[in-house]
Amino acid sequence: MVHVVALPSSSASLLMVVSPEIIDALDKSIREELQKTSHFFFLWVLISAFVVGAGVALEGPELLHEMWPRLFTCFTRGSVTRIRTFKRVIKKIGFWGWLLVVVGILGEGIFEALQNRAEGQLQTFNDILLADAQRNAGNARASAIDAANASSRADSESEKATASSANAMALAQGARKEADTFEKDIVFAKRQAADAESHLADALKQAEQAQEVLYRIKTPRSLVTTGDMLTTLKKFRGTKYVFRSVGQDDESIILLKAIDKFLKDCGWQRDKSIPGFPAINPNGKDESDFSVTIGFTRGVTVSTQAVEEIKELQSRPLPWLPPQLQAAIGLRQVLSIAIKPSTETAVYKQVSVENGNSETVTIDVGEKPLE
Repeated sequence: MVHVVALPSSSASLLMVVSPEIIDALDKSIREELQKTSHFFFLWVLISAFVVGAGVALEGPELLHEMWPRLFTCFTRGSVTRIRTFKRVIKKIGFWGWLLVVVGILGEGIFEALQNRAEGQLQTFNDILLADAQRNAGNARASAIDAANASSRADSESEKATASSANAMALAQGARKEADTFEKDIVFAKRQAADAESHLADALKQAEQAQEVLYRIKTPRSLVTTGDMLTTLKKFRGTKYVFRSVGQDDESIILLKAIDKFLKDCGWQRDKSIPGFPAINPNGKDESDFSVTIGFTRGVTVSTQAVEEIKELQSRPLPWLPPQLQAAIGLRQVLSIAIKPSTETAVYKQVSVENGNSETVTIDVGEKPLE
Protein backbone atom coordinates (compact mmCIF):
# COMPACT_ATOMS: atom_id res chain seq x y z
CA MET A 1 0.00 0.00 0.00
CA VAL A 2 1.26 3.46 -0.85
CA HIS A 3 0.42 6.18 1.69
CA VAL A 4 -0.15 9.75 0.55
CA VAL A 5 0.71 12.43 3.11
CA ALA A 6 -0.57 16.01 2.68
CA LEU A 7 1.68 18.66 4.24
CA PRO A 8 0.09 22.13 4.79
CA SER A 9 1.94 25.09 3.31
CA SER A 10 1.45 28.84 3.15
CA SER A 11 0.90 28.74 -0.61
CA ALA A 12 -0.30 25.22 -1.45
CA SER A 13 -0.61 21.73 -0.09
CA LEU A 14 2.37 19.49 -0.74
CA LEU A 15 1.43 15.89 -1.49
CA MET A 16 4.11 13.32 -0.73
CA VAL A 17 3.81 9.64 -1.63
CA VAL A 18 5.45 7.35 0.95
CA SER A 19 6.24 3.73 0.17
CA PRO A 20 5.11 0.85 2.46
CA GLU A 21 8.71 0.05 3.37
CA ILE A 22 9.25 3.53 4.79
CA ILE A 23 5.94 3.36 6.72
CA ASP A 24 6.90 -0.02 8.24
CA ALA A 25 10.33 1.33 9.20
CA LEU A 26 8.74 4.37 10.86
CA ASP A 27 6.23 2.19 12.75
CA LYS A 28 8.99 -0.07 13.99
CA SER A 29 11.15 2.88 15.03
CA ILE A 30 8.28 4.56 16.96
CA ARG A 31 7.33 1.30 18.70
CA GLU A 32 10.93 0.64 19.73
CA GLU A 33 11.30 4.20 20.99
CA LEU A 34 8.13 3.93 23.10
CA GLN A 35 9.28 0.57 24.46
CA LYS A 36 12.69 2.00 25.35
CA THR A 37 11.01 4.91 27.16
CA SER A 38 8.76 2.54 29.12
CA HIS A 39 11.72 0.35 30.08
CA PHE A 40 13.71 3.43 31.07
CA PHE A 41 10.99 4.66 33.42
CA PHE A 42 10.50 1.13 34.81
CA LEU A 43 14.22 1.01 35.59
CA TRP A 44 13.94 4.23 37.57
CA VAL A 45 10.92 2.83 39.42
CA LEU A 46 13.12 -0.08 40.51
CA ILE A 47 15.91 2.31 41.48
CA SER A 48 13.41 4.35 43.51
CA ALA A 49 12.21 1.18 45.23
CA PHE A 50 15.82 0.32 46.05
CA VAL A 51 16.30 3.83 47.48
CA VAL A 52 13.19 3.35 49.67
CA GLY A 53 14.55 0.03 50.82
CA ALA A 54 17.90 1.62 51.65
CA GLY A 55 16.15 4.43 53.57
CA VAL A 56 14.12 1.96 55.59
CA ALA A 57 17.27 -0.01 56.32
CA LEU A 58 18.96 3.19 57.58
CA GLU A 59 16.02 3.91 59.91
CA GLY A 60 16.34 0.45 61.43
CA PRO A 61 19.28 1.14 63.89
CA GLU A 62 17.43 4.06 65.52
CA LEU A 63 14.30 1.92 66.05
CA LEU A 64 16.33 -0.98 67.34
CA HIS A 65 18.21 1.32 69.77
CA GLU A 66 14.95 2.67 71.11
CA MET A 67 13.41 -0.77 71.48
CA TRP A 68 16.46 -2.72 72.67
CA PRO A 69 19.19 -0.37 73.93
CA ARG A 70 21.24 -3.28 75.22
CA LEU A 71 22.02 -4.38 71.69
CA PHE A 72 24.36 -1.42 71.32
CA THR A 73 26.08 -1.44 74.73
CA CYS A 74 29.37 -2.15 73.01
CA PHE A 75 29.16 1.32 71.45
CA THR A 76 27.86 3.26 74.54
CA ARG A 77 29.47 1.51 77.58
CA GLY A 78 31.81 3.35 79.88
CA SER A 79 31.08 6.98 78.93
CA VAL A 80 28.17 9.33 78.87
CA THR A 81 29.80 11.20 76.03
CA ARG A 82 29.94 8.05 73.95
CA ILE A 83 26.24 7.46 74.60
CA ARG A 84 25.34 10.96 73.47
CA THR A 85 27.58 10.71 70.41
CA PHE A 86 26.12 7.33 69.45
CA LYS A 87 22.55 8.65 69.80
CA ARG A 88 23.40 11.63 67.61
CA VAL A 89 24.92 9.37 64.96
CA ILE A 90 21.92 7.01 65.14
CA LYS A 91 19.55 9.93 64.61
CA LYS A 92 21.59 11.25 61.69
CA ILE A 93 21.49 7.81 60.08
CA GLY A 94 17.77 7.67 60.68
CA PHE A 95 17.36 11.12 59.14
CA TRP A 96 19.22 10.07 56.00
CA GLY A 97 17.12 6.92 55.88
CA TRP A 98 13.95 8.98 56.20
CA LEU A 99 15.18 11.32 53.46
CA LEU A 100 15.94 8.36 51.17
CA VAL A 101 12.48 6.94 51.85
CA VAL A 102 10.87 10.26 50.94
CA VAL A 103 12.96 10.59 47.75
CA GLY A 104 12.38 6.96 46.78
CA ILE A 105 8.63 7.22 47.28
CA LEU A 106 8.47 10.44 45.23
CA GLY A 107 10.62 8.78 42.54
CA GLU A 108 8.42 5.74 42.48
CA GLY A 109 5.34 7.88 42.05
CA ILE A 110 6.82 10.08 39.34
CA PHE A 111 8.52 7.35 37.33
CA GLU A 112 5.60 4.98 37.68
CA ALA A 113 3.33 7.73 36.30
CA LEU A 114 5.73 8.32 33.43
CA GLN A 115 5.93 4.60 32.77
CA ASN A 116 2.14 4.31 32.73
CA ARG A 117 2.03 7.24 30.29
CA ALA A 118 4.60 5.56 28.01
CA GLU A 119 2.73 2.25 28.25
CA GLY A 120 -0.47 4.10 27.35
CA GLN A 121 1.18 5.71 24.32
CA LEU A 122 2.55 2.33 23.29
CA GLN A 123 -0.87 0.76 23.68
CA THR A 124 -2.49 3.59 21.72
CA PHE A 125 0.11 3.18 18.96
CA ASN A 126 -0.51 -0.57 18.87
CA ASP A 127 -4.26 0.09 18.68
CA ILE A 128 -3.67 2.42 15.72
CA LEU A 129 -1.57 -0.22 13.98
CA LEU A 130 -4.18 -2.86 14.75
CA ALA A 131 -6.96 -0.65 13.35
CA ASP A 132 -4.88 0.01 10.23
CA ALA A 133 -4.18 -3.71 9.86
CA GLN A 134 -7.90 -4.48 10.25
CA ARG A 135 -8.75 -1.83 7.68
CA ASN A 136 -6.14 -3.25 5.29
CA ALA A 137 -7.51 -6.73 5.92
CA GLY A 138 -11.00 -5.46 5.09
CA ASN A 139 -9.69 -3.87 1.90
CA ALA A 140 -7.83 -7.06 1.04
CA ARG A 141 -11.01 -9.07 1.63
CA ALA A 142 -12.97 -6.72 -0.63
CA SER A 143 -10.21 -6.98 -3.22
CA ALA A 144 -10.29 -10.76 -2.92
CA ILE A 145 -14.06 -10.72 -3.48
CA ASP A 146 -13.62 -8.47 -6.50
CA ALA A 147 -10.85 -10.74 -7.77
CA ALA A 148 -13.08 -13.77 -7.34
CA ASN A 149 -15.87 -12.06 -9.27
CA ALA A 150 -13.41 -11.02 -11.94
CA SER A 151 -12.07 -14.58 -12.09
CA SER A 152 -15.61 -15.89 -12.55
CA ARG A 153 -16.24 -13.41 -15.35
CA ALA A 154 -12.86 -14.33 -16.85
CA ASP A 155 -13.80 -18.02 -16.81
CA SER A 156 -17.03 -17.20 -18.60
CA GLU A 157 -15.20 -15.08 -21.15
CA SER A 158 -12.59 -17.84 -21.52
CA GLU A 159 -15.30 -20.36 -22.37
CA LYS A 160 -16.71 -17.98 -24.94
CA ALA A 161 -13.22 -17.37 -26.31
CA THR A 162 -12.63 -21.14 -26.55
CA ALA A 163 -15.79 -21.55 -28.58
CA SER A 164 -14.84 -18.61 -30.78
CA SER A 165 -11.34 -20.08 -31.16
CA ALA A 166 -12.80 -23.37 -32.39
CA ASN A 167 -14.89 -21.53 -34.95
CA ALA A 168 -11.90 -19.46 -35.96
CA MET A 169 -9.79 -22.60 -36.35
CA ALA A 170 -12.32 -24.09 -38.72
CA LEU A 171 -12.44 -20.86 -40.71
CA ALA A 172 -8.64 -20.71 -40.69
CA GLN A 173 -8.36 -24.21 -42.13
CA GLY A 174 -10.68 -23.26 -44.96
CA ALA A 175 -8.81 -20.02 -45.49
CA ARG A 176 -5.53 -21.94 -45.52
CA LYS A 177 -6.71 -24.12 -48.37
CA GLU A 178 -7.73 -21.04 -50.34
CA ALA A 179 -4.42 -19.37 -49.42
CA ASP A 180 -2.47 -22.35 -50.79
CA THR A 181 -4.32 -21.99 -54.08
CA PHE A 182 -3.74 -18.24 -54.11
CA GLU A 183 -0.08 -18.77 -53.24
CA LYS A 184 0.42 -20.97 -56.28
CA ASP A 185 -1.29 -18.35 -58.43
CA ILE A 186 0.87 -15.63 -56.90
CA VAL A 187 4.08 -17.61 -57.57
CA PHE A 188 3.04 -18.04 -61.19
CA ALA A 189 2.11 -14.36 -61.46
CA LYS A 190 5.45 -13.33 -59.92
CA ARG A 191 7.30 -15.50 -62.42
CA GLN A 192 5.39 -13.89 -65.27
CA ALA A 193 6.05 -10.44 -63.78
CA ALA A 194 9.78 -11.21 -63.49
CA ASP A 195 9.85 -12.31 -67.14
CA ALA A 196 7.95 -9.17 -68.12
CA GLU A 197 10.39 -7.01 -66.14
CA SER A 198 13.31 -8.72 -67.85
CA HIS A 199 11.76 -8.14 -71.28
CA LEU A 200 10.97 -4.55 -70.30
CA ALA A 201 14.57 -3.96 -69.20
CA ASP A 202 15.84 -5.36 -72.50
CA ALA A 203 13.35 -3.22 -74.40
CA LEU A 204 14.35 -0.10 -72.46
CA LYS A 205 18.02 -0.85 -73.09
CA GLN A 206 17.38 -1.34 -76.79
CA ALA A 207 15.27 1.82 -76.87
CA GLU A 208 18.06 3.73 -75.13
CA GLN A 209 20.59 2.42 -77.63
CA ALA A 210 18.24 3.28 -80.50
CA GLN A 211 17.72 6.74 -79.04
CA GLU A 212 21.46 7.24 -78.79
CA VAL A 213 21.95 6.09 -82.37
CA LEU A 214 19.10 8.33 -83.52
CA TYR A 215 20.67 11.24 -81.67
CA ARG A 216 24.00 10.64 -83.36
CA ILE A 217 22.31 10.37 -86.74
CA LYS A 218 20.11 13.45 -86.40
CA THR A 219 22.56 15.72 -84.60
CA PRO A 220 24.82 17.63 -87.03
CA ARG A 221 28.53 17.34 -86.44
CA SER A 222 30.24 20.24 -84.72
CA LEU A 223 33.74 21.07 -83.57
CA VAL A 224 34.06 21.58 -79.81
CA THR A 225 37.60 22.71 -79.01
CA THR A 226 39.45 23.45 -75.78
CA GLY A 227 42.58 25.32 -74.77
CA ASP A 228 44.54 22.08 -74.52
CA MET A 229 43.69 21.27 -78.15
CA LEU A 230 44.91 24.68 -79.26
CA THR A 231 48.14 24.14 -77.31
CA THR A 232 48.64 20.72 -78.91
CA LEU A 233 48.32 21.98 -82.49
CA LYS A 234 50.19 25.24 -81.89
CA LYS A 235 53.30 23.11 -81.44
CA PHE A 236 53.09 22.53 -85.21
CA ARG A 237 52.58 26.19 -86.06
CA GLY A 238 53.34 26.89 -89.76
CA THR A 239 52.31 23.40 -90.94
CA LYS A 240 50.61 23.51 -94.34
CA TYR A 241 47.24 21.81 -94.80
CA VAL A 242 44.75 21.39 -97.66
CA PHE A 243 41.19 20.04 -97.98
CA ARG A 244 41.19 17.40 -100.69
CA SER A 245 37.45 16.58 -100.68
CA VAL A 246 34.20 17.38 -98.91
CA GLY A 247 30.71 15.87 -98.81
CA GLN A 248 28.17 17.65 -100.96
CA ASP A 249 25.74 18.24 -98.06
CA ASP A 250 25.63 21.43 -95.99
CA GLU A 251 26.53 19.61 -92.76
CA SER A 252 29.89 18.47 -94.18
CA ILE A 253 30.68 21.94 -95.56
CA ILE A 254 29.93 23.59 -92.19
CA LEU A 255 32.23 21.12 -90.41
CA LEU A 256 35.00 21.80 -92.99
CA LYS A 257 34.75 25.56 -92.40
CA ALA A 258 34.96 24.98 -88.59
CA ILE A 259 38.10 22.84 -89.00
CA ASP A 260 39.61 25.44 -91.34
CA LYS A 261 39.04 28.23 -88.80
CA PHE A 262 40.39 26.14 -85.94
CA LEU A 263 43.63 25.35 -87.83
CA LYS A 264 44.14 29.00 -88.71
CA ASP A 265 43.73 29.88 -85.01
CA CYS A 266 46.46 27.35 -84.25
CA GLY A 267 48.86 29.04 -86.70
CA TRP A 268 48.60 26.47 -89.50
CA GLN A 269 48.72 27.67 -93.11
CA ARG A 270 46.23 26.54 -95.75
CA ASP A 271 47.98 25.48 -98.98
CA LYS A 272 46.71 25.91 -102.51
CA SER A 273 43.58 23.97 -103.37
CA ILE A 274 43.90 20.67 -105.16
CA PRO A 275 42.16 20.95 -108.53
CA GLY A 276 39.25 18.57 -109.14
CA PHE A 277 35.80 18.28 -110.65
CA PRO A 278 33.18 18.90 -109.51
CA ALA A 279 34.34 21.34 -106.82
CA ILE A 280 32.71 23.90 -104.51
CA ASN A 281 33.90 27.06 -102.78
CA PRO A 282 33.02 26.70 -99.08
CA ASN A 283 33.42 30.43 -98.44
CA GLY A 284 31.64 31.50 -101.62
CA LYS A 285 32.61 34.74 -103.29
CA ASP A 286 34.43 35.98 -100.19
CA GLU A 287 37.39 33.75 -101.06
CA SER A 288 37.52 32.90 -104.73
CA ASP A 289 40.78 30.87 -104.65
CA PHE A 290 39.41 28.37 -102.11
CA SER A 291 37.86 25.32 -103.77
CA VAL A 292 37.34 21.74 -102.63
CA THR A 293 36.44 18.76 -104.76
CA ILE A 294 33.12 17.04 -104.04
CA GLY A 295 33.76 13.63 -102.46
CA PHE A 296 31.66 10.61 -101.63
CA THR A 297 33.45 9.33 -98.55
CA ARG A 298 32.16 9.29 -94.98
CA GLY A 299 33.88 10.60 -91.87
CA VAL A 300 37.07 12.66 -91.61
CA THR A 301 40.37 11.35 -92.91
CA VAL A 302 43.81 12.86 -92.24
CA SER A 303 46.71 11.93 -94.56
CA THR A 304 50.17 13.12 -95.61
CA GLN A 305 53.22 12.01 -97.59
CA ALA A 306 56.61 10.67 -96.56
CA VAL A 307 59.72 9.54 -98.38
CA GLU A 308 60.34 6.58 -96.06
CA GLU A 309 58.59 3.26 -96.30
CA ILE A 310 55.63 2.54 -94.05
CA LYS A 311 57.38 -0.28 -92.20
CA GLU A 312 60.32 1.94 -91.41
CA LEU A 313 58.05 4.72 -90.13
CA GLN A 314 56.14 2.29 -87.92
CA SER A 315 59.36 1.19 -86.24
CA ARG A 316 60.30 4.76 -85.22
CA PRO A 317 59.23 6.56 -82.03
CA LEU A 318 56.91 9.55 -82.51
CA PRO A 319 59.57 12.25 -81.98
CA TRP A 320 61.68 10.72 -84.79
CA LEU A 321 58.93 10.83 -87.40
CA PRO A 322 58.84 13.53 -90.10
CA PRO A 323 57.33 16.83 -88.87
CA GLN A 324 54.35 16.69 -91.24
CA LEU A 325 53.52 13.15 -90.02
CA GLN A 326 53.75 14.24 -86.38
CA ALA A 327 51.42 17.15 -87.15
CA ALA A 328 48.98 14.84 -88.98
CA ILE A 329 48.91 12.42 -86.04
CA GLY A 330 48.29 15.27 -83.59
CA LEU A 331 45.49 16.66 -85.79
CA ARG A 332 43.78 13.25 -86.03
CA GLN A 333 43.88 12.82 -82.24
CA VAL A 334 42.43 16.30 -81.64
CA LEU A 335 39.67 15.87 -84.24
CA SER A 336 38.66 12.48 -82.82
CA ILE A 337 37.94 14.25 -79.53
CA ALA A 338 36.67 17.61 -80.78
CA ILE A 339 34.07 16.36 -83.32
CA LYS A 340 30.68 15.91 -81.60
CA PRO A 341 28.68 13.71 -81.41
CA SER A 342 31.62 11.38 -80.98
CA THR A 343 31.51 8.03 -82.76
CA GLU A 344 34.08 5.42 -83.65
CA THR A 345 33.81 6.22 -87.37
CA ALA A 346 33.71 10.03 -87.02
CA VAL A 347 37.48 10.18 -87.71
CA TYR A 348 39.48 7.48 -89.43
CA LYS A 349 41.53 5.55 -86.87
CA GLN A 350 44.90 5.97 -88.58
CA VAL A 351 46.70 8.66 -90.53
CA SER A 352 46.96 7.68 -94.18
CA VAL A 353 50.60 7.94 -95.35
CA GLU A 354 51.33 8.10 -99.06
CA ASN A 355 54.73 7.83 -100.73
CA GLY A 356 55.98 11.29 -101.71
CA ASN A 357 57.92 14.33 -100.58
CA SER A 358 55.04 16.74 -99.91
CA GLU A 359 54.98 18.25 -96.40
CA THR A 360 51.30 19.26 -96.60
CA VAL A 361 48.71 17.59 -94.37
CA THR A 362 45.66 16.53 -96.42
CA ILE A 363 42.15 16.50 -94.93
CA ASP A 364 39.04 14.81 -96.37
CA VAL A 365 35.73 15.83 -94.79
CA GLY A 366 33.20 13.23 -95.92
CA GLU A 367 29.52 12.99 -95.11
CA LYS A 368 28.40 12.04 -91.63
CA PRO A 369 28.81 8.30 -90.90
CA LEU A 370 25.58 6.33 -90.58
CA GLU A 371 26.63 4.85 -87.22
